Amino acid sequence: MSSLGLGIIGLGVGKRYAERARSVGFDYLAICDVSEEKLQAGARELSAEWTGADCRDLLALPEVDAVVIATPDALHQEMAVRAAQAGKHVLCETPLALRRPSAELIVDATLEAGVHLMAAHRLRFHPLVQRFREELSRIGEIGLFEARWVRSAADAPTGWRLDPKLKRNLAIGEAVDVVDAVRWMMGDLYEITGFTTKRFFPDWPVGDTVMSAGRFLSKAGVNVLLSVGGEGPASTRLTARGARGTLVVDLEDGELSLATGEGWELLAVQDPDFDPEGEILKAFHALLTDGAPNPCNVGEAANAVVTAIAISDSAEVNLPARVRPLEFEAA
Repeated sequence: MSSLGLGIIGLGVGKRYAERARSVGFDYLAICDVSEEKLQAGARELSAEWTGADCRDLLALPEVDAVVIATPDALHQEMAVRAAQAGKHVLCETPLALRRPSAELIVDATLEAGVHLMAAHRLRFHPLVQRFREELSRIGEIGLFEARWVRSAADAPTGWRLDPKLKRNLAIGEAVDVVDAVRWMMGDLYEITGFTTKRFFPDWPVGDTVMSAGRFLSKAGVNVLLSVGGEGPASTRLTARGARGTLVVDLEDGELSLATGEGWELLAVQDPDFDPEGEILKAFHALLTDGAPNPCNVGEAANAVVTAIAISDSAEVNLPARVRPLEFEAA
């Protein structure tokens, strides 16, 4: 595809993709949102060739080859399936879906249509996290993997994200990129046990803190802490403890470090110009034009959902949950 048209469905985070579309190589831009205010602002600021409020009209445009789905989570299934059936490639915001059956439907639709779906799990595109993954072999057999995602009350979910009908807590919501990173680093989990508390926001329909521990299929242990509401600095950290050392990537401090018997070694620091949406859209364009590898295909995204649901369900009842990944073949 030498000339590509991109449709953006949802102008919240979707606007950031629209702003970068032409710089990464998309030649035609269509934008869609149910908010007339956002559409008018987008028409002024983005120089889009098409604007509209109905995603079905956007999906019918022959000029659009691919779409970005940046709508509320509960709409991802319908829109991803519609896009696949229309022959459009999909870049989907995360999580891919909120329940396993929805994820399965998206997998089936994209594979049946023969289109690419890439999920925007941001940690897969972060240079420090990529380097962390590359360095794992350096520390030998890994016995414990830890992940931490902690935010203050100012970053607490609001609005539709707290709809009790969605059964959406931090694992399948705000921190799902961390859950995906755990799988990406270590492979599938075998079993997870957790519990949840509501100390910061007792009126929430879901817990504000989720703590989980379990093991991977490799028999290495895993510990995941997700929390929002307390005062203090944010924390996003991955730690791998191996037979020959410990790797730590701290995304708030912007450092990747290795600890051995000889002490700590700073391996890399964060690039201040890192642009998540720009890197994600660049990778999506390369996938469609150059046949570059898909950093997070539909099956990987679906299994991030499966893992997050296992963490969420286990934490709600404080009982072990087996993680049963989907089997798939995706480009």
